[in-house]
Amino acid sequence: MKVSGFQKTYKEALRTAGYRFTRPRQAVLQVLQRAEHPLSALEVFRRLQGDHVSIDRVTVYRILAVLSRLGLVAQLAFAQEGQFRYEWRDGRALSYHVRCQKCGRIESLCLPSLKRLKFLIKSKTSFLVNDQSLEFNGLCPDCQ
Repeated sequence: MKVSGFQKTYKEALRTAGYRFTRPRQAVLQVLQRAEHPLSALEVFRRLQGDHVSIDRVTVYRILAVLSRLGLVAQLAFAQEGQFRYEWRDGRALSYHVRCQKCGRIESLCLPSLKRLKFLIKSKTSFLVNDQSLEFNGLCPDCQ
């Protein structure tokens, strides 16, 4: 597998933290990079199988745990699902998501105005917000 530009940064971050940039880690990152919405560990595993990557489910969970602990992927908890989903982080602004309560479809939203909210929180409370969670739930066009 060829290492792309974004993966060089991930490779350096893993090595700095004492981890190797293995083929399974590279494959997981590629699945997350191609995903249009946050994926569960099981969805990552199934996509890897579809790509004919030889990996077991436990290894996928371990890789995702390491990548999220290092801040290389975002670990998202959707209250309605009771499971974590993972999203590739590439230096872009934090995205938010809307989830269909009926079919489970997830769409990403870019809401740059929330940066202003973080500023207001800091000005009113002196808190420096470094992590946030905002979840929208509703019905997608197909389920309405």
